[in-house]
Formats: sequence, structure tokens, C-alpha cells
Amino acid sequence: MSGTGEGGIALLAIDLQNDFLADKGRMPVARNQVAGILSAANRLLVLAGEMGWTVAYVVKTIGPIHGSLEEKNETPVIVSEQ
Repeated sequence: MSGTGEGGIALLAIDLQNDFLADKGRMPVARNQVAGILSAANRLLVLAGEMGWTVAYVVKTIGPIHGSLEEKNETPVIVSEQ
């Protein structure tokens, strides 16, 4: 099944951003996991593009105690552009 109509498939790319994947992120994953995470995400994004699936990039926002990504001048990690 391909496409995004009724019953279509979508890929959610969740939390692929600097706070988790960058060396100086606030809550980084283990350094030995980053390459595998990005490799798997890129493979899935290529498949999604080939199949015509909708891709949604979901990133976290920081509450008022910590400020927003915009206030901190941070941007999501771009793993692939479709």
C-alpha cells in the first residue's frame, strides 16, 4: 500500500534533533548509537520517498522554564530532505 489517502502510510521521524543527537545536546543518546540511528532513519526516509508515503518530522519543544528552541537558536537535525 502506498500513498497518503485513506488507509495510506506515513513515517513519523520523532526527535531527530540536536538535543538528542549532538555531542553538546541537553539529553544526548550514547555516542555509539548516533550513527546507527541516523543510518536507519535515512534508510527509512529513502523508502518512504520511493513509496510515496507522507513523512512527518516531529520535534520536541521546551517549556517556559527552559525556553524554546527558537529562543536558544537551535534547529532540528536534518537527516534527509525529500
